[in-house]
Amino acid sequence: MMAVPATAYAQAELMTKKRDIQNVSSMITKVVISGDDAFINLILEDEIERNWTVSPYEFCDLAEFEKSKCDTNYFFLIRTKGQYKNEDSPTVEFLSLLRGGPKAGQGLDKMAEVISLPFRAADDMEGRCASFLPAFINIIQEHIPKVTRSDISAYTAMNSYKGQDLKDFSGDILFCPEDISRKTDTGLIEEISSGRMFVTTSDDIGLAAEEMRPGTVVSYTIAPEGGRFAFNMLISTEDYKLLYFRKYRMTGKENAGFGKAELKKLSLIIKNGK
Repeated sequence: MMAVPATAYAQAELMTKKRDIQNVSSMITKVVISGDDAFINLILEDEIERNWTVSPYEFCDLAEFEKSKCDTNYFFLIRTKGQYKNEDSPTVEFLSLLRGGPKAGQGLDKMAEVISLPFRAADDMEGRCASFLPAFINIIQEHIPKVTRSDISAYTAMNSYKGQDLKDFSGDILFCPEDISRKTDTGLIEEISSGRMFVTTSDDIGLAAEEMRPGTVVSYTIAPEGGRFAFNMLISTEDYKLLYFRKYRMTGKENAGFGKAELKKLSLIIKNGK
């Protein structure tokens, strides 16, 4: 599994992390094009060419990555698959931005990590993630200043997406039915949000993401079959910003997705700014 460092590390180790990643914008990022999903690779290449601005970049294949991964002069944007403890196989695919270095020979989890953003379930071939790929690229770029600004944020920046930016949002929040917990009545959503949150179709949410619909936030949930963890996100389609992120343990598919308590909390934020 791609390492997710704990906040309890010693200060010296925190400083080492910051030093390892703070010059990402001045170094070449090698974008690794690999895997047999040609459609996703084409979207990734196109999006990098159109919108990657945070650093110089060049494309490479997996063979070149293997040759270059120990070189500290490069960062690598690469699709990775993560396997958590007690899982039988990898369950989540990530978009990871990693720093090359000598420890890379011991495994990807030994490389300094700027971010590993959950991308889709490892066995998901439905392609819903394709609509969100431009947003994911922007989220990664916007995340970089967070992890290079201070020592602690290098480890905890994903925890900053708790929805507080929603308090200044005045548009609509759209939820895909598949992103709602099976235990939650979808009819509750509009009721508790005073007409600010709605359930719509997966196609409508994909279209909102693709056309960068103004004044709209959409849901995206990754809940892998057989996985220990799931991820809930809210993404602004207008500017491709991540406004909310939650990683949580799954006790079964029935609790995967946005639940009643979580939706009520989000509703309070958008109505009262709390």
